Amino acid sequence: MEAQNKEAIGSQNQFGDFSSKKVNTLPFEHLAIGWHRVIAKTAQFTNDFMSGLRNPTMKTADKLPAWKDPTYQLAIYFEGENHKGATRRFTKYGYEKYDELLKTDPELAAECIPLGEARYAVDKVDMVRMVSEDLTNKAEAILNRCLTAMGVPEGTGGNDLIPAIHGKELMIQIGQRTHKGKDYLDVINFASVETPEAELSRIPHPENVVTELPATAGN
Repeated sequence: MEAQNKEAIGSQNQFGDFSSKKVNTLPFEHLAIGWHRVIAKTAQFTNDFMSGLRNPTMKTADKLPAWKDPTYQLAIYFEGENHKGATRRFTKYGYEKYDELLKTDPELAAECIPLGEARYAVDKVDMVRMVSEDLTNKAEAILNRCLTAMGVPEGTGGNDLIPAIHGKELMIQIGQRTHKGKDYLDVINFASVETPEAELSRIPHPENVVTELPATAGN
């Protein structure tokens, strides 16, 4: 018994320098680059002030951006074979970049300051970003491509979106890009499950509105 206790204490001591850290448990393993048949397992309305998909929690103050308006998102977790998966966060709005706004609307730009790596145009008084109609339309188009691939009925919106998405099958394309010197795998394209394999390569890539932060960030 004494020998067993010593072994237990010895094993415990091996974890003396261990400190638990919060990690991403969804998914356990990311889908590889290419096309995959998947199921929409989880969908959640959230924003970039929150961390986590199943039970979102507010980020700490040091992780929040300088502006006051969150980026509203619809996050969907897609799962393929062997429980490998990927998450895509679809944004509701696109936002003006200060340098572009300076060219197209100097008077409005004068009321703003550039903030963040993306140099968003942020109102000096309210500290909220300027919404871009063009980028918002592109963000909506990307989400609609996904919903169409799933077979979600036209006209579905609001709180009806989540139950309409849950359990739907579709094809998704995984691509890779680099942010701050680190490679990320993201969901970049969508197709219906009836799409012939030979046709998948002909589907044009939708422009990714979220270019500053990986779509999978903060899962």
